[in-house]
Amino acid sequence: MVEKIKYPKEVFSALTKDKVLSITAHFIPVQQDSGVSPYKIYQPKTSRFVVSIVNTADKSYPAGNIRMDEVAGIIANTKSAHQVDTFARIPVFHQIFSALKQANKGLKEVTRLLHGLQDAFRILYNFVRTGQVPSKNKAVQEETESATLSKTVLIGNGKMKGKTPFQVLAENPQAIVDLNSQYEWLKKNLEKHPNNQLQMDAISEAIGLFNEGKISLGDVAVGDNLTFGTIPLYEPAPRALLRHADDAGLCPVYEVGINWHVGERSPIEIRVKRYKAPVITSETGAINPQRSEAQEIEENTFRLTSNQWFECIHLMEANMQRFEYIMAAKQFREAEEADEYNRANANVNN
Repeated sequence: MVEKIKYPKEVFSALTKDKVLSITAHFIPVQQDSGVSPYKIYQPKTSRFVVSIVNTADKSYPAGNIRMDEVAGIIANTKSAHQVDTFARIPVFHQIFSALKQANKGLKEVTRLLHGLQDAFRILYNFVRTGQVPSKNKAVQEETESATLSKTVLIGNGKMKGKTPFQVLAENPQAIVDLNSQYEWLKKNLEKHPNNQLQMDAISEAIGLFNEGKISLGDVAVGDNLTFGTIPLYEPAPRALLRHADDAGLCPVYEVGINWHVGERSPIEIRVKRYKAPVITSETGAINPQRSEAQEIEENTFRLTSNQWFECIHLMEANMQRFEYIMAAKQFREAEEADEYNRANANVNN
């Protein structure tokens, strides 16, 4: 008799006082009648890791998928982020980073500090790249041009944590929806946290610049990005489940995001968001959920230490390898049989 296992396909799990993170594996080999090469190993669209975060306090449990062909990129990004995090923990840089986080609680002080640090990084970057130090007049001009709240104030929490509002919109114009949500959240908690006003002003300024056409994709200069902040490990576009549209035409949509917050004790933040929204299909076939019209929104986040995250991705990769080894002989045989069939029929037709 097989002993009962509550979650037989669970690869990794973690829990806190009021949240549970679960990652389950759903491996389906390429089906022989699908027309897909057995060398692709996994049946497209149906093979996946399912990520869910249950909030036991409010009973929400959004879930989303990570596709098999996306795992390699997550592992590569993790290795790169870990190197940056290790570099950031070198005493002198860690002291600067810790001071920056502490100073971000102030108002005028943080602006002056950020200007000074950005100037220092900009001068260092320019010297490494060109071997020249910019003149004082040029440095003053650059400071005047960039001395805006939207470029200097860091967002303090959520998936945009560690970025400026200007940077958020320059990296992804669609994130204006997230900035508006962040603004409303900050406003809601303004009475308890008066320092929220600084972030609100920065967000308002960035949205104003964006609406005036003064922020475009890729506007953030490399020198301005030389700060220890957040590194995206996995940041896909929202995915709609078209087959599950309701009578009103609203489709379930999910988003899964994984970020590494450099220098923090639990740097890995996994975010799962699920909602319903109308979906527009473009002429090219692209599916575009209308995030600004989202309804029934559920969003949970979960923090992991770097060691927990390394265990998680190890188990994901190890189980993929075990599945691939098991399927190898069968899929190689199917590929050879299909190849022989094709060659035999090609000779007959000729």
